[in-house]
Amino acid sequence: MVSDQASFICTLLSQIWHIPDGFATFLVALATLLAGSFVISAAILAWRSVQQQIHSAENIEKARREREITAVEIGFKAELLVYSRAIIEATSKWNLRASQPNSFPQKWEITEWPIFTDPLYYKESIGKIGVIREQWVGGALIGFYGNLLELNDQSREALAGKPTHDVTSQSIAARLQLMAANLSQALDGLNADRKIGIPSDVKVELLCAPNGKWLSESADLPKNLQDVLLRLAR
Repeated sequence: MVSDQASFICTLLSQIWHIPDGFATFLVALATLLAGSFVISAAILAWRSVQQQIHSAENIEKARREREITAVEIGFKAELLVYSRAIIEATSKWNLRASQPNSFPQKWEITEWPIFTDPLYYKESIGKIGVIREQWVGGALIGFYGNLLELNDQSREALAGKPTHDVTSQSIAARLQLMAANLSQALDGLNADRKIGIPSDVKVELLCAPNGKWLSESADLPKNLQDVLLRLAR
């Protein structure tokens, strides 16, 4: 049964345009069907438009997040590369001292304490370590920077006449070795496991390994920065 409105329209069609009642009813039904189709089509288009907007917003947010993560990783990598030369020099130096206890002061007589520049980017971005893609890189970063800051504190206290009683050349060397290993691991992770070239001013053959031997005495010299750091750590 058609609605009262449809009946009224059928009556108008019959009386004004003299259209047979049956055909008028068919026309009204067809018009109603077409109108319903337009409503459904409009609803589908509206739904698709909303979905496209949602996907667009998600893509924008994802791209923003990727840029943020990349910026954090680049920042840490840049700071670590700056530290790499100083860590190589200090680790080699204290490896030599620790391996020759009779040639260098081992405890209270230590005067040349290793002090590194404060890690400004780390202090500003410590809360962002969690966004780094590889979680284990965060552990390497925390290990490296934590030891660096603690070693700096010990060195400043010692130079101020308040040395830590249990610090020796061996303990300093061991801490630097750990820092070198953490630095190597962090650079690997932040550089997608791609190897970094050895700086031209680093004389690999003149570096001292933990066993007190020069790297030039090894069967083969390290070929990249990460390997140099690992050789000084193990």
